[in-house]
Amino acid sequence: MKNLIKKILQKFLAVFPTSKIIFFESKPDLSDNTKPVFDEMVKRGLNEKYKMVWLVSKKAENLPNIKNVYYLKTDSRFFRFKMIYYNYFSKALICCNDFLGTVRNGQTSFYLTHGIPIKSVRSYYNVPENIDYMILNGEKTIEMSAYEFNFNPQKTVALGFPRNDVLTAFKKDIMSLFPENQVEKI
Repeated sequence: MKNLIKKILQKFLAVFPTSKIIFFESKPDLSDNTKPVFDEMVKRGLNEKYKMVWLVSKKAENLPNIKNVYYLKTDSRFFRFKMIYYNYFSKALICCNDFLGTVRNGQTSFYLTHGIPIKSVRSYYNVPENIDYMILNGEKTIEMSAYEFNFNPQKTVALGFPRNDVLTAFKKDIMSLFPENQVEKI
């Protein structure tokens, strides 16, 4: 009965077009590979054209006030209905922990991963088929990562990890990080 209701709901919602919404997820909130992608989108003004929604925990505090950016707390009133809405009507879904995969035509989903698996996870970690693209750090990791994550290697893209780009975003002399009177000691 539950599956029947789900199928009817999917057919009904598919009649309506997707909206200009980008749905984000990360754990902890506003972090991991999703955060630098979000920051770059805001920097480029995509929040002027799209509603951006972050899925955050009930503990989330001091969330940044950015134009056209909204937060969906897991303990919010009518959370399940809002979650269904954003899953069905977002044009893009960007995640790195809980999978936000496409549920209909007109959507694109990106799984940004955490990194290269350093141990075998194949027997218990599966990236769902409704993820359109999995971002990896380099060409040499595609075969192994696709195997370990049980994911189609044709749907992987080697772009590097966005959270690592932050490390090289600012050119800074290492000595400028220390107080001037201690530079000679160091």
